[in-house]
Amino acid sequence: MGNEFIEHLNPNQREAVLAIKGPVRIIAGAGSGKTRVIINKIAYLIKYANLEPWRICAVTFTNKAANEMKERIVDLIGVNGKHCMISTYHALCVRILREDIVALNYERDFNIIDMADQDSILRNIYKTFNVKYDAQEGRMVKSYISNQKNDFISPASAKSNAVGAEKRWSEVYAYYEERLKELKSLDFNDLILLTYKLLKHHPEVLEKWQNRFDYFLVDEFQDTNELQFDIIKWLVGAAHNITVVGDPDQTIYSWRGAKVRLILNLEQYFPGTETIILNENYRSSQSILSLANNLIVNNKDRIAKDLFTNQALGQLPILYHAVNSADESDFVARKIKDFIKQESYDYKDILILYRANYLSHDLEIALADYGISYRIFGAFKFYERKEIKDALAFLKVIMNNDQLAVERVLLLTPKIGPKAFEQIMTVLKEQELSFTVLLEQHFNLLSTSLQHNLTDLRTAILAALTELPKTKTIENLLMLLLNKTGYQQRLRDNFEEEREENILELIASVAKFDQQNNNLTGVELLSEYLQLVSLQTDSDSDNLTDNTVSLMTIHSAKGLEKKVVFIVGLNEGIFPTSQAIKMGHDQIEEERRTLYVAITRAKELLFLSHPEGYSYITGNERFPSRFIKELDSDFHQKVTSELIFSKPKSFSGRDGVKTSGETTTSFHLNKNLEPSFQSNMWKVNDSVSHDLFGIGVVVKIIAQNVQIVFPSPYNVKIISADSQAIKKIK
Repeated sequence: MGNEFIEHLNPNQREAVLAIKGPVRIIAGAGSGKTRVIINKIAYLIKYANLEPWRICAVTFTNKAANEMKERIVDLIGVNGKHCMISTYHALCVRILREDIVALNYERDFNIIDMADQDSILRNIYKTFNVKYDAQEGRMVKSYISNQKNDFISPASAKSNAVGAEKRWSEVYAYYEERLKELKSLDFNDLILLTYKLLKHHPEVLEKWQNRFDYFLVDEFQDTNELQFDIIKWLVGAAHNITVVGDPDQTIYSWRGAKVRLILNLEQYFPGTETIILNENYRSSQSILSLANNLIVNNKDRIAKDLFTNQALGQLPILYHAVNSADESDFVARKIKDFIKQESYDYKDILILYRANYLSHDLEIALADYGISYRIFGAFKFYERKEIKDALAFLKVIMNNDQLAVERVLLLTPKIGPKAFEQIMTVLKEQELSFTVLLEQHFNLLSTSLQHNLTDLRTAILAALTELPKTKTIENLLMLLLNKTGYQQRLRDNFEEEREENILELIASVAKFDQQNNNLTGVELLSEYLQLVSLQTDSDSDNLTDNTVSLMTIHSAKGLEKKVVFIVGLNEGIFPTSQAIKMGHDQIEEERRTLYVAITRAKELLFLSHPEGYSYITGNERFPSRFIKELDSDFHQKVTSELIFSKPKSFSGRDGVKTSGETTTSFHLNKNLEPSFQSNMWKVNDSVSHDLFGIGVVVKIIAQNVQIVFPSPYNVKIISADSQAIKKIK
């Protein structure tokens, strides 16, 4: 049976379109044209299987994907395609609830609140509590409420089981639910949960909706969670006319409920499931696909497939072994600059991927040094992140009483809310005082309660002001401020791991700046640093165009493709993460799938890299990721930094040159590269005097760092061996 909907498809795609009886599982590899298959199958069902468009339901995960499918089906079959039910899970649930939520004693004209509405409601609730509703508290209480709802735990039950901070959150949960009822509103969790309850407990409603549709299609099925699956399973009914499309090798969202076993074991739920594999790739070169295949075959929980393409073999992926993270970033930036200079690619053709947001820091510096326009997606730029702006605000206050910095520092101080803030600002205005002068000379102008709440901040700022004129390191100033204000400890207490990691990255970058500017001291040193930071952040958005290099986490890159892709930070404890290593097999497999997803974003050129050196984030030496060891050398080309082998004598700026058995590269070493080739002159048991921490003893040598034990409260610290803040006691 020939028709226009299969004539331009490959054999496996045709088979997938024509399979319309009973359950079908399409295992669609990256870049295999799955959306085209879904659209053509819908068109085939309408024209050749004689199904009415409104009796077909296609479900996907994002509004963007749903809208694209709607447009493409109309383009393919005309206006009749508008009548298909193509939606997200949430939109499908809204449609069901609008008709039948009365069975649950809710009114049909309910409102749906978005995230901003939810924040507004919670912020008002928190006004009755003696706790500030900041971003961290908001994230934690929203996660708590969501988890309670997903487990069908009522506010009363949650309160009876609550311990610690959960006692507060359970009360907030109760007020929140009451407020939603007053507003006749549902949140996003409610849309799924109430639909689940409705279909499970009201068979007459379920039968009605089973009779509404003749055929179901589910896209990105590997991202489906159990509640969503139950809803679809019930709606499909006994006929089992369903096609699910997904790839177990791209299941990377288990942390938000996705269950890879649902697609792996579909036949347990739908006996007689037909499986069709789409493994012809239309995106990447065969060299890139071979590397991806070589990696993912190490996973056990998968359905075997090897991606292939009829396109050219292409260049082998490059695996770069860097001497440190700055060297790695310099390699990436230099390569990009070469591409632009040779006019082989535009900035918009290039994507840089990493496992965690903090890894963008050195990249941003290197890209800025080379004058490369870039944009970070899915996260703030390093110096625009809240915790970094907080830390820099402390420095700006002691430098020049920067007004915005003063406001920021006050509002992040515990027990200083809007009312207390206004009282302080009123005193400053009426007395025409700067903030530091108020703290130093006129502290008694504030009420006793304000003085008490500002004690830690005052102590920290006055100590930093005393140190500033003579300081030789901004690192010391910053650590003093973060420690004495309790800021870093609060991050730790609130389990804000990524923010704490970003602070450690900032401290490491400040130490590097100190080393590079050892001719400066005091105010001049701090002024130079703050100016450097401002030049990296001011008006960035004004200079950005569509023609920019894209930086993002791998989880943000799902569905994207670029001609050139760099994957950085392939180190054990970073990729895979330390947490995944602790959790074992399932999480290691998910980390491997995450790298597989990253590799398959590349169309023409792929670069992977791993630096050596000490990591302030993991607290250990960097070692190559276990995934690198799994890659067959036939499928990639190794390039090793010249700095690995010897002190740099000269840097020519030329590209890598292949020699017998190994490939090395020699290149310009920019000002940001860490001086890792310098020898470490410290020895275990050396006595040390530190400007801030006092007398300590060296207990471990870690590359170009020393681990030192100081008296309480400073305890164990890891400090650069070249730091001017430490001196050997003989």
